Amino acid sequence: MKNSSDNEAKAEIIINTSEKKNSWVWPFYRQVQALNGDIITICEVEIDTGVKCNKRYKTKGSTGNLINHLLKHGITKDNPQPQKITKITSKPSVIPHEEKKQQELRQHLVNWLVCDSRPLSIVQNEFFHRFVDELDPRFNIPDVKLIKQIIHKAYNYAVPLLKEDLKNNAIKVSLTMDLWTSHNRKGYIGITCSYIDENFKLNEITLSIQYIAYPHTATHIRETVNSIIDYWELNEKVQSIVTDNAANIKKAVSGMANIDWQGCSSHTLQLVVGKSMKPCRALIARAKRLIQFFLQPKHSEQLEEVQKLYPNKSSVDPSQTSDYLIHCISDCITRWNSSYLAWTRLVQIKPYISLMINHLLLHNDSNIRKDGKQLRDIMLTESEWDLIIELLQVLGPIEEATTCLGGSKYTTHSLLYRLIESLKKRFKPNKNDRISNDKLDFNTEDDVFDEDNDFEFEFNNDENTQIQININTPLYELYEERKAFAENEKNENEKQTQTNNIIDKCSNTIINLLYVPSLIKSLDKEEAIQNEVNEYLDLPQIGLNNNSLVWWELHSTKFPILSELSRIYLAIPATSTPVSDCLAMLVIY
Repeated sequence: MKNSSDNEAKAEIIINTSEKKNSWVWPFYRQVQALNGDIITICEVEIDTGVKCNKRYKTKGSTGNLINHLLKHGITKDNPQPQKITKITSKPSVIPHEEKKQQELRQHLVNWLVCDSRPLSIVQNEFFHRFVDELDPRFNIPDVKLIKQIIHKAYNYAVPLLKEDLKNNAIKVSLTMDLWTSHNRKGYIGITCSYIDENFKLNEITLSIQYIAYPHTATHIRETVNSIIDYWELNEKVQSIVTDNAANIKKAVSGMANIDWQGCSSHTLQLVVGKSMKPCRALIARAKRLIQFFLQPKHSEQLEEVQKLYPNKSSVDPSQTSDYLIHCISDCITRWNSSYLAWTRLVQIKPYISLMINHLLLHNDSNIRKDGKQLRDIMLTESEWDLIIELLQVLGPIEEATTCLGGSKYTTHSLLYRLIESLKKRFKPNKNDRISNDKLDFNTEDDVFDEDNDFEFEFNNDENTQIQININTPLYELYEERKAFAENEKNENEKQTQTNNIIDKCSNTIINLLYVPSLIKSLDKEEAIQNEVNEYLDLPQIGLNNNSLVWWELHSTKFPILSELSRIYLAIPATSTPVSDCLAMLVIY
């Protein structure tokens, strides 16, 4: 705030109040009252011998600005002694920016806090104040209360704009939804929205992350989701909702009118992995015990020392810090692909484990020798290491598919069918398998990768290991029809001829009876659709690494009808990863 003028200073009355002030800041300030009734708080900190700061603030009870100002003097609650060398000492007469410039700088600060998910309390940090003072001493850093007001104001400003954008640019939208329980056992629901605009750009908006009261029944979840959809005025635009396979969430979405439920493909793949790994329980338990050994700080440091002693075993630079060394990764049941990543890292450090056993057993310290004996006892056998490597070869393609389908910067729905087909072909049993299928109970797993299995829209809750996915798009249905027609070209030609005759007769009859432009246009549109589909299906498929949205943007004029369908269905995520990432940000706070 700008300093008051000299005339205002002469017209001030010193306040003598017997009211006890509890805050620790008041010994460093005095208060006066202006003739207009404003309470002015003045800093009494000495910035030089006999020279006080005299920074003036209008206060209404809050001490946030006063605390932030004392930080510039190096004064905190735990350190009440002012530092002698401060920014204010060197430049006691710095004039703050005009209010317009202050607002601009505050907005940049808030943008950084929000976009980088920084805690708001950082503005109260002494060293942050010093840093900002070095950059621009004329900027008054806002307190937490003001930052919250700016964020709330920005939210109220942005919501109507987002609603208008959804109304004008989204043909249909797809939602992803997930429930999350915080450390204090409170439930939260997160919903994100994705759509493709007229420029074929994939857009994603976080609609809500809010508290949801217990019980988390399907009815309660459905009511909460409907209220969020109503708030964003998306009642007629929601095409589908992607969630995990939890029964209550699936039931909640399935009970919503005109909205399709789609299971998270990544979650389903992890169910397949979890069920398929049951015959390997003993091996997994031994690998996990070995990993847990190296997750202990003591043994982790011992592993670092071995890597530094034998740098030739890998590209380890012994002069670098421990961040450049190889450490074990924990296997977490709630994290997708965590077993694959943990075992991959375990295989990487295998040479060092063997060296570490000998290194510990030969140590002079008896306690360290005990560690060596323990590590020797839990060390995997060579056959077990071979099995781990084989498991990694099995899980590798699933990890790749899960990572690919979990992307949010590109369309994933169009990749789903082709990736699942690729996994089916890769894992289909054959006569060269080392273990015959009759020795393992993999009935449901064999069905999962059966080429004759059709994709269905819903997941089967009774058999979690089944992948039952259906693309559920007109383009896919047209593609299946196209394949069927190709098998019997003669019948196709006859059907097409009959269809054309019917259309011609119908058109002539309508023209003879009454001129109805709308009906004729609709018939013309049907023929245009058929021609457009035929031309589209005759084109070669683009590669998986190509951006399908770029392709549709380039061909939207040639395929105007199908391009609109692409904007509807390509916006559907293959997984619920986007909303899971949003909920994960709650951990920071």
